[in-house]
Amino acid sequence: MHARFYGKGFSRWLDTALKRLPVREAPFTFAVAAELSRISLPQADFGDVLLVATASILDLMLVTSDSQLLACNWLRTLSNK
Repeated sequence: MHARFYGKGFSRWLDTALKRLPVREAPFTFAVAAELSRISLPQADFGDVLLVATASILDLMLVTSDSQLLACNWLRTLSNK
């Protein structure tokens, strides 16, 4: 990783990016936590399960190249391949 991403350089980059992009944070809520226990993936990685639970609860489309997630017909996905 380039040195510009560390320290104040990264902080400035992040501030600029957040001002330019219409980004909203997805909070970790009790509803997301409850959804975690209902999700079953063949090769469950906690990060994937957390993303899926958050997308499901917030009714978001998950953009991914993960074939396992793209195969979930109950999940709204968009391939970025």
